[in-house]
Amino acid sequence: MEYQKITTEANYQERFDLWKSSGKNRWKFCEESGISYDSFTYWFHKMKGVAPKNKFHQVVVSKEPERISSDFFSITYPNKCVLKIHQKVDASFLHQLLNQCR
Repeated sequence: MEYQKITTEANYQERFDLWKSSGKNRWKFCEESGISYDSFTYWFHKMKGVAPKNKFHQVVVSKEPERISSDFFSITYPNKCVLKIHQKVDASFLHQLLNQCR
């Protein structure tokens, strides 16, 4: 059997939508549709990066008055890890500190 190759983004998007609505795994869908599994998989991975998920986290700003403190600023993570900075720091140093709180 000769399989069709997917050659354009639009062609892939059409096949992708059909695959999603079919409820079948990629292999079965490609086999039944006469599509090259390798071609479909190539486009599947290529298109993953087209619409990246939002990797930003929501920041909530309190409207309550700030308590007077000697902290220059502090960050509290959901896991209750608190990073307190008492002076100005280089961005690279702050980056290293943030990575330590993960």
